[in-house]
Amino acid sequence: MKGADLAAFEHAEVPFESVVDALNPVRSEAFSPIVQIILSVDPVSASVDDVATAGLSVSPVEPDDVVAQMDLNLALVTSSGTDGWYGLLTFATALFDPATVEVLGRRFVEVLDALVSDPAAPVGDVPLMTDTETTAIVSASAGVVVPVLEESIADAVATRIVEVPSAVALVVGER
Repeated sequence: MKGADLAAFEHAEVPFESVVDALNPVRSEAFSPIVQIILSVDPVSASVDDVATAGLSVSPVEPDDVVAQMDLNLALVTSSGTDGWYGLLTFATALFDPATVEVLGRRFVEVLDALVSDPAAPVGDVPLMTDTETTAIVSASAGVVVPVLEESIADAVATRIVEVPSAVALVVGER
């Protein structure tokens, strides 16, 4: 990995537009070609409730439905007063269902809780799943347990030849 990174830095003088032209990615206004997930942190966005100047008054408005501009956007902002922070997850409904995004949000909060309770802990050491979830995933991904032969494939073929010497060994097309 380090070698690949260092090799990439050898081409740092190549303009980004040239790289994009050479890769020729699929272009569509339906999605962003480079960035599809955003985490934004705005510590002062909610600190201004109303603004008034020269007879004009402006107040923030909460939209009823927010259209996802990216596949997934997590915005963290401060709330007014001393309520702390809150987050807003906006997602493309064509890619995510609400239950999945809810789990993602819950896991993000759990990671933050773990890091706040132990600021010296490396981020990579914080578990993303509970032990129960990990066990369920490992069990589901393990598949059916199949006994492993004690003999090699060559020995198994030789044994089968002795057992049924007239059996067809290989079929290719019509032959």
